[in-house]
Amino acid sequence: MNLRGIIASAMALALSASFAFAQDGGGSSPLRGSKGGTNNAFMQFTGPGTSIKTYALPNASDTIATIAAAQTLSNKTLSSPTLTGTTTAGAINSGAIGITSASATALSVGSGGGVSAFVVDASTASQAAGLKVTGAATGGNVGVAVIDSGANAHLNIDAKGTGQVAIGASSTGSISLLRALTYGGVTLSNSVTGTGSMVLSTSPTLTTPALGTPSALVLTNATGLPVSTGVSGLGTGVATWMGTPSSANLAAAVTGETGSGALVFATSPTLTTPALGTPSAATLTNATGLPISTGVSGLGTGIAGWLATPSSANLATALTDETGSGAAVFGTAPTLSNAIVGTQSPGDNSTKAASTAYADALGALKANASRNISTGCGLAGGGDLSADRTIRLSLTVNAQTGTSYTVLDGDCGKVVSFNNAASVAVTLPQPGGSFISGWSVDFQNKGAGTVTITPTSSTVNGGANLVLTTNQGAHCSSDGTNYTCVLGVGAGGGSGITSMVCDGVTITSTGTCPPRFGFVNCTLAASAASSALTIALKDSAGNDPASGSPCTLNFRNATGTTGSWSQIVVTSATSLVISSGSTMGVTSSTAFRIWVVAFNDGGTLRLGAVNALVSNSGNIFPLRNSAVASSTEEGGAGGADSAGVIYTGTAVSLKAYQVQGFLEWSPTGLTAGTWTTTTLNYIQTFGPGVALPGEIVQQHYTQSTSSTTTTSTSFTSTGITAVITPVSSANLIRLGFSGGGDTDSAGNTFGFNVDRGGTSLAAGFGVDYLSSAVKQGAGSGVIPQSFIITDRPNSPSAHTYTLQWKITAGTATLGARNGGANTQPTIFYLHEIQG
Repeated sequence: MNLRGIIASAMALALSASFAFAQDGGGSSPLRGSKGGTNNAFMQFTGPGTSIKTYALPNASDTIATIAAAQTLSNKTLSSPTLTGTTTAGAINSGAIGITSASATALSVGSGGGVSAFVVDASTASQAAGLKVTGAATGGNVGVAVIDSGANAHLNIDAKGTGQVAIGASSTGSISLLRALTYGGVTLSNSVTGTGSMVLSTSPTLTTPALGTPSALVLTNATGLPVSTGVSGLGTGVATWMGTPSSANLAAAVTGETGSGALVFATSPTLTTPALGTPSAATLTNATGLPISTGVSGLGTGIAGWLATPSSANLATALTDETGSGAAVFGTAPTLSNAIVGTQSPGDNSTKAASTAYADALGALKANASRNISTGCGLAGGGDLSADRTIRLSLTVNAQTGTSYTVLDGDCGKVVSFNNAASVAVTLPQPGGSFISGWSVDFQNKGAGTVTITPTSSTVNGGANLVLTTNQGAHCSSDGTNYTCVLGVGAGGGSGITSMVCDGVTITSTGTCPPRFGFVNCTLAASAASSALTIALKDSAGNDPASGSPCTLNFRNATGTTGSWSQIVVTSATSLVISSGSTMGVTSSTAFRIWVVAFNDGGTLRLGAVNALVSNSGNIFPLRNSAVASSTEEGGAGGADSAGVIYTGTAVSLKAYQVQGFLEWSPTGLTAGTWTTTTLNYIQTFGPGVALPGEIVQQHYTQSTSSTTTTSTSFTSTGITAVITPVSSANLIRLGFSGGGDTDSAGNTFGFNVDRGGTSLAAGFGVDYLSSAVKQGAGSGVIPQSFIITDRPNSPSAHTYTLQWKITAGTATLGARNGGANTQPTIFYLHEIQG
């Protein structure tokens, strides 16, 4: 309920209690003047409760308030009204409302009034106080409280705009807080310190505060700190220097200084007679006045004097290995007085002096007989220079007749001859040292025995030695690392090299070495794309053949009665594609091997591919380098689906071929006709030691000399086993059995089987054709037994094969006859066959 509601309700009650109008009859009738008008007559209106009455008031200028309806009272005075329910009052524009009550609470406002439960309009300037609450007596307490038993009950006093909320007298009196005061989330206690204005946290101004000893203090913006008293721990004189920072005060404060005077800074200082000591580094680019005699150490004798006075005489005094005397000589057009040119070393042809000086020196040399020209390696002449001398080549012969000789440094320029019926071993020292580059010697073999010249730790003509036959000679020279010899034939009937053997072919006159049968600088590579396989010919470095690195292949003649050979040099990319969908006779998830061959098709090289393993029973396509064969065109998807057929890009008819190698895949991960290199085991280029299809890779034998018997009508072990670990999963295992035995009764049949790890392979049976009468007699024969079985284990693991047997009835004996009196060895063997 607001103040306006209270006032309106009070006014309505006052009006209802002040006067009344009475009328007896029903209907509508005007009030008579004697009952209305302007006098103070009392009027009362009454009527039956079951009908509506209408009254007309002549000359009325106000509003009659009724009890039942809401009314607005303007400028009405209420004397001690009792207000019940919800009342609404209009704006109070002037005057004051005084509320006097002897109860503890003069005015109670409920919580239903909204945000502002009690509002006083003090907007008019003449209204000094919108609401005045006065205590009952002097010193009495006035309480303004929110009566609410719930939590979070607040009393809000709000001064709108820039107004102020004043508590207590404006000039006298004080405010006492009976509880702690919370401001901005901080609770203030009753204890205070200091005097003056209250201090707030942000940018306060404190007048001569005593801070005590703070636990932490930031003096970033502090000013006026007295150095002499405000800073502790300063050394002696430091406070004085900080107050008056002169060089003298700094010197007084510093205890480890050197020198005296003003402070020196790094850039362009002026130092007065400083003693620098020994600096670790100093740059004297702009230094002046350095005294040579005392300021530079380590100078040689006389250098300081020459630097101070750089005369020729002082330079001569300073030098210790000079020649001649007099003034210093410079390079351009000098004048030399009585210059002496010393003896030059042999081979030194550089100009030593001008022509005039040379002529004078030559004359001096001729006049001095002690000056000689000495001859060296292979030279003659020379002598003293009293006359002109001629130097000529002289081949001195060093004749050797023994069976061994070591060449000497003195043999340089000589002919070393050998003459012995037996072989002669000649040692040629290692080049270098005395056998410098350009050192040379001639050899000549005059005897019947061969002369073998062997260099020490070097080569001769790129080889380990050089052989000279009868009347054969050689001129050999050193390059400082190895020897090179030029061969020749003497005039005494020798014919030089009469024959040579090249790859098994003897050449007695002229000719060239035939290439080795096969290929040179050739290898294979494989790749897969879109389920097609590409087999490519590469050089040894794995690149396509080129003119700088050709792949050379040599073939026999396609005609069997012609033994000549032919050669194809491949210098470009060459390959064969096995199309997607072409199986080559391969079984999915089974290890296999594709062999690669090369045909000489009239000078054109054609690569071919074949699955040589025709069947698991052991049928293998024969590949041989000495054969001729035909091929079938690959033909695209599904065009190369057979084993035992060579497929090429273009069909070939009865042409010579050679085996290039094979590609081998592991047992799993491949679907026939879908080519991939993911499970490609390895690529093998053909060469020595590589078995061709059908050849035995390894073999194992087991032999038993014991006899055994069985009455079993189902296969059981004979106790004879053999173990083999295949080299490749793509190979076959051929098993063979040979032995003998008999039965206890004519007509009984016994047979044999092989088991591999629980897998039965095959069975072969033999029948006892001997009658019991013959068997029971002395010297009865034995029934021979043998078979061959081919297996494809498809795994490179160790496999154990067991020989089994059974009999249709009675008892069978293996490894013996005549009731066990005579033994018959049993042999069980395994061969791994290249597939």
